[in-house]
Amino acid sequence: MDTVYDVSGFRASNNINVAEYFKKYSEICPPAKRTVIENFLHFTEDIDLFEIGVDFGILEATCNHENLRLSDEPANLPMAVPDKVHTKMKFDQYYPITDQARKLNVIISKETLEKRWTAQEFKFHGKRFIKDKEQIVSEQFKKQNNVKPGIDFLFSILIYKPRTIHQGQRHSAEKLRFAYEIEALGTNFLSQIVDAIECISDSAVIKEVENTAVDLTQFQNAKKWYPSQTVFIDGVFYNDTRNPDCIDLSPEVIKWAREKNIGKFTTAKMQETLLSSLSPRLGFPYVYIHQADCEHIFVFSDVRLVQNSDCLDTNEYPKVVSFNRASNILCLLCTMRVCRWMVTECDRFPQERVFLCTECCNSYLFVDGKKATEFKLYPYYDQEKMRN
Repeated sequence: MDTVYDVSGFRASNNINVAEYFKKYSEICPPAKRTVIENFLHFTEDIDLFEIGVDFGILEATCNHENLRLSDEPANLPMAVPDKVHTKMKFDQYYPITDQARKLNVIISKETLEKRWTAQEFKFHGKRFIKDKEQIVSEQFKKQNNVKPGIDFLFSILIYKPRTIHQGQRHSAEKLRFAYEIEALGTNFLSQIVDAIECISDSAVIKEVENTAVDLTQFQNAKKWYPSQTVFIDGVFYNDTRNPDCIDLSPEVIKWAREKNIGKFTTAKMQETLLSSLSPRLGFPYVYIHQADCEHIFVFSDVRLVQNSDCLDTNEYPKVVSFNRASNILCLLCTMRVCRWMVTECDRFPQERVFLCTECCNSYLFVDGKKATEFKLYPYYDQEKMRN
């Protein structure tokens, strides 16, 4: 695909044989057998400070933080911190803002922002991180520590929301939006990564309906009826063949690429392909395709050795570590209730598509249960609602 997309435009790395790279690294820098805490405990167990004659009075006086004071340092520090201080600056407890200065608009704005946002939220305002303590770990696997720190390695994979492109219109493609980040071991298969990806297209079939009284349960679980999916990485289509109902989505694309002299693409099975066997470009976009035409861009953003502070249970990988902050879409008319329906090609709206709640949809577009005008009606599914 280098002949079609210029790699330099994506700030991507060269293809990296990750397994070989970390093997050479481990030979040069062998992993530590103990953590810093373990080394300290081992040291204190072997050495008795009382037996070697340590004077704790001298030790306390030497390590006293008062020794860090400078000769010209103001004597009135630290100062008393005024009440209702919302700022998060580290020096505010030593150099607090006076009550008189707090009336200035710039100080009010500063404290308001810092009260609402942390430094991490400023940098990753679109992400919500999942802490390890919030992740549910089953009792069966809680004590398994079969991941080897310093030897095994972790991939960070960014999954993006699918885009809709309207052919024949300029600037019609939707903005590429981050969905969530997945961490996976090199020992994970590509099929496990695919299984960790959640998309509303797999939850329900998006099909036109006649009215809002239709039973939507018949459209649920689209992945059961249409299990075909594939991943395209560096000229190879990794197809899912675990289900006998799966259809190979790659032959038409391979034929088209050969006729256009784009390249000779090949196929493989995703359930037999380990991440460690890949040589991806970090930062380069690849494609995951399912439900025939639902395409997700994903990126290998980072790869690193496992640390002792990471989860060391292989059963917990792959796992979602962060996801996009998403808000509910409100009804266009009442702007109070969450939308349940998507309306397109309706002459009562200037927009190409609008989102409505059930009450507004029935009152504005239907008269006595019949359509008041011509339009297309689709159920709108919320990802969080479908999970529950």
